[in-house]
Amino acid sequence: MFSVPTEPRNFNLSVASSKSIRASWLRPLKFNGVFKHYVVMYGTASSKLDKRLETKDTVYVIRDLEEFTEYFVQVYAETSVSGTPSNIEQAKTREDCELLVFNFLFDCSNLMALLLRRELHAG
Repeated sequence: MFSVPTEPRNFNLSVASSKSIRASWLRPLKFNGVFKHYVVMYGTASSKLDKRLETKDTVYVIRDLEEFTEYFVQVYAETSVSGTPSNIEQAKTREDCELLVFNFLFDCSNLMALLLRRELHAG
């Protein structure tokens, strides 16, 4: 009988853009076997994590998401068996916003940073 890997530690989400979320974690304290990969499960409801990604890294950017949508994400390690899952965390992608100014395309976060910087230097 195999012991399962313990849960990944310090699982955290941050919104990377209007269509991506960055998930990061620390390796489990014990793999209890030969590590194969991490499984990142996500979806738009905590009761339905219906999308699955695999990675060997402890940071993964989930891409091609819907803008301004709440996502629920969980991660676990796999050896010959599935490990103890992390807590389910949630994050909401940003609203998509772009502005064309003098042939330069800005997204909302870049434009806001530019405006704040201009105001600080003007003051």
